[in-house]
Amino acid sequence: MRAIPDKGRRRGNGRPTLSLVFAVLVAVAFLPAELRAQTAAPSTPRPSAAAPEQPAPQVPDADMQRQQAQLDGVKRELDQIEQALADAKLDDAALMKLRDRLEPPAQQLASFIANVGPKVDDLNQRVALLAPKNPDIPETQDSARLREQVTTSRDAAVGLLAGANSLQVQAGQLATRIADRRRAAFAERTFQQSPSIISPSLWETVLSTAPFFGGLLTRTVLAWLRSLQSEMDTQKTFELVLAALLALFVAWPGRRFISRLIRKAEARRPASALSAALGAALLAIEGAALPLLAGTLFLNTLEELNIAPPRLFTLIEPLVMAPAWVLAARSIVHALVAPGVPRLRLVSATDDGAKTLLRFVTAAVATVGIATIFEAAAQSVGAPISYSVVIKGVASLALSSLLVATLRRAAQADAAAEAACLGPYVDPGGKLGGFGRILGWAAAATLTLAALLGYVAFAWFMAHQMLWAGALFAMTTIALALINAVAAQMQRRDTAIARFAHLQMGLPERALEQAGALIGGGLKAATLALAVILLLAPWGVESGNIFEALQGVIFGFSVAGVTISISSL
Repeated sequence: MRAIPDKGRRRGNGRPTLSLVFAVLVAVAFLPAELRAQTAAPSTPRPSAAAPEQPAPQVPDADMQRQQAQLDGVKRELDQIEQALADAKLDDAALMKLRDRLEPPAQQLASFIANVGPKVDDLNQRVALLAPKNPDIPETQDSARLREQVTTSRDAAVGLLAGANSLQVQAGQLATRIADRRRAAFAERTFQQSPSIISPSLWETVLSTAPFFGGLLTRTVLAWLRSLQSEMDTQKTFELVLAALLALFVAWPGRRFISRLIRKAEARRPASALSAALGAALLAIEGAALPLLAGTLFLNTLEELNIAPPRLFTLIEPLVMAPAWVLAARSIVHALVAPGVPRLRLVSATDDGAKTLLRFVTAAVATVGIATIFEAAAQSVGAPISYSVVIKGVASLALSSLLVATLRRAAQADAAAEAACLGPYVDPGGKLGGFGRILGWAAAATLTLAALLGYVAFAWFMAHQMLWAGALFAMTTIALALINAVAAQMQRRDTAIARFAHLQMGLPERALEQAGALIGGGLKAATLALAVILLLAPWGVESGNIFEALQGVIFGFSVAGVTISISSL
């Protein structure tokens, strides 16, 4: 019997193979989905392996924001000043306004740097202290966070300080540019050449047009006076009359009354250097201040009442202030040389010389005042520049003539004194020294030559400078005499000043002499420095430049790597 093949068993043996293949295919089909699901699902960190928290970004505090806003405001102000300085047509008044406008931002920057600088140093020290000491020891999270906060604050403060320093450099450059522009404008204005005072064409122009401008000025003044009837009411009239009477009383009888009181008080006290110096100082102060104060009071009243047009106000101002300046100058001369009272004289001078000096100063100041009035009148009607040249040139020549006449009279007085002396000549003192005569003749020659050669502006400037230098000399002499007298009184133990210094200020008696010498020397140095600054101020020299020069002389300046200074001698 043939054996029948076992087909059923073959089928049974092939089913496991097909099932295995099918299972593999299903697994492969579902494997990418599981991988995608695992990739998309976020991994849940275990609590033991938690990641460190990221520090929050540092937000500038309110103080930093306020300081940055302050610097931004200063920068805007400096940029506006620099933009205004770009105008090439700025005059001296506009440049002075820019200089005054620059001072507050410059002071603000200096104060800002002084406040932020120590803060930066302190933050640098804190950052250095918080730095890791040993790289092998891991840094804690709190230490790292604190160090990062301090570093961020330090960087912000350093940025503010750098910005402030940069703005300070810009402010210094602007100040230098303003000073240079003022000096250049001063030189151009002062040394500008004009027609000579003896030019025929100049005088022909002035004389031919003088009737026209004179009539125009007359009509302008009369029209203003007629308009006052409608503009003035009872209240304005009362205020104007009261201001005029008060100014007149203060400038004339009030000043003379106070001067007599000062002289009577000096006569009652024992003669001493302190009494003479104190009386001279009081006489100069009240005699110069009261007339100027009275004139200023009257002008302010006119300006507040608004009864004068601007072009006539420029004429009224010198009309009021010229007599005030004459009275002030006479008071200063009286305080310095005391005509008729030799014991109160602070400088060596004869009574004749004192009276001559008083007459010369009165005539010189009056000449300048009259010239200023005529120039203001010409400007009020729009007269050409030739009028200003003639007025200033004639005034300069008049001042030169007055100076020459005074010098010649002083020389004749000295020669007469020598001729009248019997026997060997004994110098009585009070003469005008050789150096003073040289300066006088040099000033007279400068005024004359400048006016004749066409440099009328320079001659007029030198005339003002001559009077200004004389006033500074007188006031400085009075101040030095007062300082010397006070220092001498302090060095003596039996005076009221010495007793006050010993009992009230606590100075020992053995130190009074040294303290008096030290205080006197310091005050005299400060007085002389102030006089030099005031003397050079009209020449366009800034006080900061003078102080820098004095600082360089005292503390040293370098030449070829070698420092030269008075303090090192």
